[in-house]
Formats: sequence, structure tokens, C-alpha cells
Amino acid sequence: HPHMRRQADGARSNAKGPGLRVARAGCVSSFCVHAHDSNGERLEWGGDNITSWVTGMKHGPTVGQVADNTDGSYSVSYLADGLEPGRTAALHVTVNGVALPGSPFRPSVMDGCLAARSCTASGPCLYDGVAGEPCEIVITARDCNDNPLHVGGAVFQTRIRALRPACNQYDGWCESFDERQRPTDLGDGRYLLSWSAPVAAVYSLEVTLDRTHIRGSPFTCTLVSPFAQPPPELRWAPLGGETASGPIEGTAVAAAAAGGQIIL
Repeated sequence: HPHMRRQADGARSNAKGPGLRVARAGCVSSFCVHAHDSNGERLEWGGDNITSWVTGMKHGPTVGQVADNTDGSYSVSYLADGLEPGRTAALHVTVNGVALPGSPFRPSVMDGCLAARSCTASGPCLYDGVAGEPCEIVITARDCNDNPLHVGGAVFQTRIRALRPACNQYDGWCESFDERQRPTDLGDGRYLLSWSAPVAAVYSLEVTLDRTHIRGSPFTCTLVSPFAQPPPELRWAPLGGETASGPIEGTAVAAAAAGGQIIL
């Protein structure tokens, strides 16, 4: 067939598509290569060698996937894995070993897709606090590569339940304490949760997104009485047996949670 003798010329071919300009971190981006011969005429059959790879990532170059559409066009996709938002990648494209005009392209890396299991919670009151006083934690939205997102709009849900009180007389109260809140969207990828409870007890704090727990959820938070002041120096016996003494940061409850028995 006379057409089979005409091969694509990389210097005369071109590429179009959003993946040449923008890539989402941790997501697949795509574009299309259109093959032309040395005279600049569009080819209407496939069979040419199209290659694509991305450099500038943490774990080395990534090779793109190419699908021959058999009509002179080629669909190319690549994964912007290990690219930090706000940076640019180097996207190389060749046709039969010849670089396309404009290659390497420089797509800007945008925030990736929100992933519940990558989102995190932090703050001094995540694991302990004082009964009757506000406990604040910050939830950070992240993509599937753990990159923090910089825009709001996610709908996180929290559920706070009392597990066991410091005093048995509050057993009934703990059984009925079950609160749900929606954190405040700070508009920059962070969400503020402020909660409080009047009773010293151990609480369960669940943080979910689309019914999926974020990393580390559910958290266990211990609220101590505002009237209880632990002595400046405690002796405590680890479960292994030996007794240790010296200043311990935090409360007596925190020391017990470290795996030991408090000895005053």
C-alpha cells in the first residue's frame, strides 16, 4: 500500500490536550499526539512509535502509556506521582525517535484528588485535654500522595463519644454522650474542630470524609478534671517491672497511657 511507506515525522507532528499544560499530583493526565509526515500532511493510520516520559519527580522518570487509535492519533496518559503541587514537570514526547515541537512540555502540577485516608488531624488537644475547656484540633486535607491541599470545600464529619468516666458515678452520663459536629472550613485546606465536655473521661473522636475515616481515626482523647493537679514528680512502674522516677511531661493519665502503673 503506498500509504505504508509514509512515516510520521516528529518535527512536523503535534500534540494537544490538557495534560500538556496541567497535571494533578497523584492523578492521571492525558493528551493526544497527531501524526504528520515530512510534508506536514496528517496521517490517517497508525503504527508509528510514540514515546513519552516525565522527569523531575521524586522517584525518577515515569514512562507514559500510549494507545494507538489507528487513525493517525495516539492517546497518551501519564501519572504525576511524586510531584509536589506548585512545581512544574518535564514532559518529553517523541515520534519515531524525534522530539515533538515544544518537547519537553512543562505542565504545572496542581493539587491532587482529595483522599480521606491521607488526611491528618493534629493539635495539642488531639489526645488529651481538660474537662470544661475547649479542645481544638486541625484537620488537614491531603491528596493520595500525602500532599496538603490548599483549597477548602471538603465536608468532614466528626463524632465524639464518651467511653469511660474518671469516676464511676458518671457511667450513665457517658452512655448518653454522643455528639456530632462539622469542622469549620478555613478555606486553605485546613478545618478547625472545637469541642468540649464537662466530665473528666476518656473519649472517642471519629473524623470521617464520605464515611471513610481519616488517618488515625478514631482517636482516643482523655480529658482530666480541671481541679486535679498531679505532683511535679511521679514514680511509675512499667508493665515490665522496673520502677522509674523523675519528671513526666503531661498528666498522670498520660503517664498511665504510656504503659505503666502510677505510684504516687
